[in-house]
Amino acid sequence: MAPVIDFAHAILLSLAFFISLTNEFVQAGSGGFSVELIHRDSPLSPFYNPSVYDRVTKALVRSNHRVKHLIRSSANPSSAIPSSIQSPVVSNNVGPLFDPSKSSTYQNMSCNSAFCNGTPIPHGCINANVCNYTYGYADGSHTSGVLATETLTFDSTSGGSVQVPNIHGDGLFGLGFSQSSLFSHMANGKFSYCLVPILDLSSVSIMNFDNGAVFSGEGVVSTPLVMKGGEMNYFLTLEYITVGNKKINLSPGACRNVLFNSGAIANYLPTSVYKELVSAIKEVVSVPPINDPNRNLCYQSGTKLADMIYGFTGAEVRLTPLNTFLRMTERAVCIAVVVNDELFVYGNAAQMNFKVGYDLVQKKVSFAPTDCTKK
Repeated sequence: MAPVIDFAHAILLSLAFFISLTNEFVQAGSGGFSVELIHRDSPLSPFYNPSVYDRVTKALVRSNHRVKHLIRSSANPSSAIPSSIQSPVVSNNVGPLFDPSKSSTYQNMSCNSAFCNGTPIPHGCINANVCNYTYGYADGSHTSGVLATETLTFDSTSGGSVQVPNIHGDGLFGLGFSQSSLFSHMANGKFSYCLVPILDLSSVSIMNFDNGAVFSGEGVVSTPLVMKGGEMNYFLTLEYITVGNKKINLSPGACRNVLFNSGAIANYLPTSVYKELVSAIKEVVSVPPINDPNRNLCYQSGTKLADMIYGFTGAEVRLTPLNTFLRMTERAVCIAVVVNDELFVYGNAAQMNFKVGYDLVQKKVSFAPTDCTKK
């Protein structure tokens, strides 16, 4: 059996996902492979949360923690998360999912190794033979252990296998550019994922690597990836948002730089844009919003809500109410947008039921509306 890695999306995804690399879950083919992403609140996860709406509330709390951490990181780059598609790292309270003593390719890193001395992850040495680390994550969770290298083998349904050698770290599943990232060991600079709706407990999300991440066809749109902060973050350029006949233009400059992040569930927009967005929604929705003292714009469940278009450079992404409103209670759905005037974020709710593909060679990200519950 191939190893099981806990990385709870991320995608270091609070997507908070586990990647389950088992025989029945992994498919490998011509130059690519795919894995299932198991959400931390899924019945398949040891952290399963059976309270349906509590999951959404806690995801928003984690999301807010994450954005605060990212804001601090932008002011202090030494504290930045060493990956760009992020998921919270969970403390391993459920027992080890991977036993290194059973692996022939696992090797602890020594304190004298170049990686141990160069890693941005806080670390220390009990003795010269072991490089220990501890790392607090954006949502308040943490991980600690021993930095090591390992070869991951992905079993193929056709009988072959795909090997990714010399993976660094322990507990972090990275898809940034750093040497600690799994992605830095991939061949062609491509990965993609398809996220199922947060309240769908019967389905799992899929992640593809290398050639398996390539998709094309009708409905696919692409926009340039903007690299800021070195290897740490991916940004997109958001030019406007459309609701009905109302087009909200974003001012040129910093306001258009939107962090593309699968760890935060909500979108984070500046106050001025948020106010225009709420006003436009109220104009096109035929019924008044309901009062909710704890949240912003909310409507009765079942209310007919309008689609929105997020206009990125060269790509219009049409979002349905599934992407723009969150089911908070049995009777209420609330807008999946949070006001923030320091950091603007395109979160994972807006990415659900889309194939999202990263091409880091051509520096672009592609979107294709998809029913992600169908493999």
